[in-house]
Amino acid sequence: LTLPDTQFLLMSATLGNVDAIADKLEDMTDTDVDIIADAPRPVPLTYEYTLNPLEKTVELAFGKDETPIYVVHFSQDAALETANALSSTGVSSKQQRAAIAEAIKGTKFTTAFGKILQRL
Repeated sequence: LTLPDTQFLLMSATLGNVDAIADKLEDMTDTDVDIIADAPRPVPLTYEYTLNPLEKTVELAFGKDETPIYVVHFSQDAALETANALSSTGVSSKQQRAAIAEAIKGTKFTTAFGKILQRL
């Protein structure tokens, strides 16, 4: 199976120097690779190590107006657990929840996971 006309956009904030990856892609595909390494971040990237539970850390960040927040999980189950825990902590206002409801109105959540997301 080959996809001769396929293009990929690879993105990462944590890879560092990607010259070797670009060179390998060019060699393997015989196609030019462009590296964009200095694009400004729309949201500053910060790291924090804490012993607080994730829900408490998110709540504190909201209290200090350190939003938006992007939380990464290694499994769907862990993401759902966090989403359920955060859904009762006030991370969104009534107006924001109404805007979300309006934005997804008419969306069909047909998969089992979709039905879970719809409840959140």
